Amino acid sequence: MIVWKLTQKEFLAGTAVLGSSALSPFVAIEASMPDPAWVRGTEFVLASNPGFATALLLTRRDSFADQALLQLTPRDDWEFVGVYMGDVLVLRPDVTGRGLSTELILRCAVHRQVPTQRQMTPEGEGALRRAHRASVTAAVDAGLPVPAVVRTDYGL
Repeated sequence: MIVWKLTQKEFLAGTAVLGSSALSPFVAIEASMPDPAWVRGTEFVLASNPGFATALLLTRRDSFADQALLQLTPRDDWEFVGVYMGDVLVLRPDVTGRGLSTELILRCAVHRQVPTQRQMTPEGEGALRRAHRASVTAAVDAGLPVPAVVRTDYGL
């Protein structure tokens, strides 16, 4: 899917907003993943934050639609700190607030079909909204033919 060609409503796809959990779902997701959770050698560094990368998930090695988020360690190795898999978008709490979910969503979106529905927490919905805005703004700044109806979402 090309995010900047979709209106925000189309991209959100009638998101069913679920309640927030007081507990971090990262611990449960991490426990359910193999070790390592990603295919070594598929790390692709984030240009906007080179201490992080995305990579193919070991359990879905044939699809870029679902990816792991990794952080470079002081030992110059990667560690698993997040994932976007299906509707599940979860980051380890200590890496949130850095725009990483936007990067992860947009890297996966290009390999996904336009969704017909989504289920997200309020935080997940916010992450999707930020990713959509970032994609549209970048496309407008690059001079791409962003449909007027899409630009209208952001007054562009």
